[in-house]
Amino acid sequence: MKHELDEIDKQIIELKQTNAEITNLEIANIVKRSQPAIGARLFKLEKFNFLVKSFGADVLKIDWKIFYVYLKVKPQCQFWNEFERCPHIANILNTTGEYNYILQFVIEDIEKLNKIIEYCIGKNPMIISYKIEAIIGAIKPYISNMSFLDHCSLFDPLKETPICPIWDIKKPL
Repeated sequence: MKHELDEIDKQIIELKQTNAEITNLEIANIVKRSQPAIGARLFKLEKFNFLVKSFGADVLKIDWKIFYVYLKVKPQCQFWNEFERCPHIANILNTTGEYNYILQFVIEDIEKLNKIIEYCIGKNPMIISYKIEAIIGAIKPYISNMSFLDHCSLFDPLKETPICPIWDIKKPL
């Protein structure tokens, strides 16, 4: 069942995006609806993920790096779910064009990205080619979920041989 947004829903989303702390009463006054009607609409918008609460950090303010890694992956590869487990990937986009996936990395330094590229992407037989682009600035805050803890065994200093935990691709140092 497809759910569509009407003009009131769109107004509510705009108001919440502008001020996440706005009250239902304030919204009701602005859109000329009752407070219970606004509560019901907010419930619906959240239930169907039209309005999502998310916490993140302004990546550029804390001096982390944002990289887009464009991937050309072999057709019919079950790829999407595997990279979803990587703690350094903020998002995965499936696209049209020369590259069929974009991985958005939010990571503290280029050395970590290089290691991920070398062990998890560069040696992966499903990946035909890739290119990397860095974000060096933004007009608006760049809010993203990020992992401050290194949950990735690729960066375990006690391991002799780095292993990509996603693909189990081994390469001696």
